[in-house]
Amino acid sequence: DSGRLPDCLVPPYSPAFGRAMAAPEPKDTRRQLQELNEQLVEGDKHIVAATQVAIRTEEQQIQTLGELHRQREVLAGITANRQQVDGDLRGANALVNVIGRRAWIKRQATRIMAVLLFVALAVAIYFAIIKQ
Repeated sequence: DSGRLPDCLVPPYSPAFGRAMAAPEPKDTRRQLQELNEQLVEGDKHIVAATQVAIRTEEQQIQTLGELHRQREVLAGITANRQQVDGDLRGANALVNVIGRRAWIKRQATRIMAVLLFVALAVAIYFAIIKQ
């Protein structure tokens, strides 16, 4: 038997393997098919569940991106408003400085008028006393 393989190397369903590993019984085949079917059904359930998770994740991503876009628009509006407020504050500061300068000039003018009025009053009193 030089052309014959040892029993441990012969495939299980080979006629050369002998009666010990004969073809499985139909009941065994049916059971194996049922087990395979159950495994396929379980695999399908896992695929469906994973698909649902992926869909929910994608929906969440879309919502998150929408929210981020809205927040970006709000921030852009805030930035524009801040720039407007900064400009208004600079204008108001310049106006306050102008008003402050005008008030200082008016105070100085009032002091000069008071001094001139006092001098005129002193001169009037002086001439009123000298004329007598």
